[in-house]
Amino acid sequence: TITATPTPTPTPTPTVSKSGYTMADVKKANTRAKCWSAINGNVYDLTRWINSHPGGAGAIRSMCGVDGTRAFLNQHEGRREPIQRLSMYLLGPLSK
Repeated sequence: TITATPTPTPTPTPTVSKSGYTMADVKKANTRAKCWSAINGNVYDLTRWINSHPGGAGAIRSMCGVDGTRAFLNQHEGRREPIQRLSMYLLGPLSK
């Protein structure tokens, strides 16, 4: 008898906000349960990535609730795979 392996349910893609997010929104999302970061003018929900990051959870936790552009670029600038991975967590643009 062949038993079918259940297909994992994909995680729903967050709805991208048209109006954008403020740094005040980002600053409120500074916990392991809700981790947002502003990177290169966009806001990302990194909550689900905290425990999956190859460099360890601390690398992501340090970016929760802040502008993580410098930290991200210091580690990943010019590398396509981390940029593609980051795009999966996009919430929307950072409002000025």
